[in-house]
Formats: sequence, structure tokens, C-alpha cells
Amino acid sequence: MRDADGRPAGSGGGTEARAARQGEEDALLKEIREIHAEHRDSYGTLRVHAELCGVGHTVNRKRVARLMRKHGLTGSRRPPGPGPAGLHRRCIAGVPGIGPLLDDARHGTII
Repeated sequence: MRDADGRPAGSGGGTEARAARQGEEDALLKEIREIHAEHRDSYGTLRVHAELCGVGHTVNRKRVARLMRKHGLTGSRRPPGPGPAGLHRRCIAGVPGIGPLLDDARHGTII
């Protein structure tokens, strides 16, 4: 069986579909770059994917990850160490029925 161009069916071809997919990926990458820049390059794959879904896109998370990885877009990571403003917290025994209380190690006060 032959297609309209006289080639055997199923051979070669597919360039139109490939070009259409590349056009879709270019448009998607543009939106990914906008979201990434809008959030000061701090959003990673999961948050960018969530933003895309929030504006109505149906796109696979792995596709977003592949495009971001391919184009060097990464989210920022928190530096290791204590929480915000150097606050060291630890749980101490709490009141029954209320749960644990937090102790602010700098001041020795119960929050």
C-alpha cells in the first residue's frame, strides 16, 4: 500500500506532526520561561506545572521537567540550616489534649 506521495505507507513521513509538536513545545517553553521569570527564577518543575494547570493548560509534569532541564531552568533551593531568621525550635511535652508546645531556644520561652 502506498500513500499520496507514492511512498510505502508508514515509511519516513511524520515531518508535519514533528513540526507541529515542535511549535507546541516552543509555545509551552515561552510560557514556562515567563512563569519562571515572574517568580524570580525560584519556581521549579512542580510549581511551574501547577501554574500551567492553573491557567488551563493540560500538560504532563514530565514534559515540563524535560523542557526546563533541556533549557537550563532550575528552581532555587533553600540553604541547609536552621529555619527562618535563625530560629531554632524543638518540641517539648505539651498539655494533654492540646498537643506539643514549641520552645524558642534563643529566649527559653514557650510559644
